[in-house]
Amino acid sequence: LRSYESSLSIEFSTLQFYRRHSIRYKMEGLDQDWQVNENNIAVYSYLPAGAYDFLLQPIQPNGTLGAVSSFHITRSPPFWQAWWFYSLVCLAGGWIIYLFDRERMRRRKSVQQMRTRIADNLHAEIKTALNSIH
Repeated sequence: LRSYESSLSIEFSTLQFYRRHSIRYKMEGLDQDWQVNENNIAVYSYLPAGAYDFLLQPIQPNGTLGAVSSFHITRSPPFWQAWWFYSLVCLAGGWIIYLFDRERMRRRKSVQQMRTRIADNLHAEIKTALNSIH
C-alpha cells in the first residue's frame, strides 16, 4: 500500500461454497487475537506504516481448525518519515550551520583586518607627527 492508502478492506471465503464455514482472521503486528466475522470481511480503517502478515484459518462445522493461509501486506511510510528524508534534513541542517559559521568567520576576519588597518594608519600618523617635531 502507498503512504496515503491507510484503510484496507479484505473479503475472503473458502473454496467449499456449498457449506457455510466460519473463517477466523488475524493481522499479525496489529491484532492481538483472532477475529471471527460472519460477513467474511476484514476492515481496517487505519493501518499504520509497516509490514504485516494477514492470516486466515477456516473453522470446520465440527469446530476443528483448518490450515492457516497468509499473505504479506506492506504500507509505506510518508516521505517525511522515511530514512532518506531524515538524512536529507540532517545534511541540509549541517550545510546551513556550516554556511552561518563561514559567514561569521568571514565577518570576524573582516573586522580584524579593519582593526589592523586602523592601527597601522594610526601608527603611521603618530610616527609622522613625532618626526615632524624633530
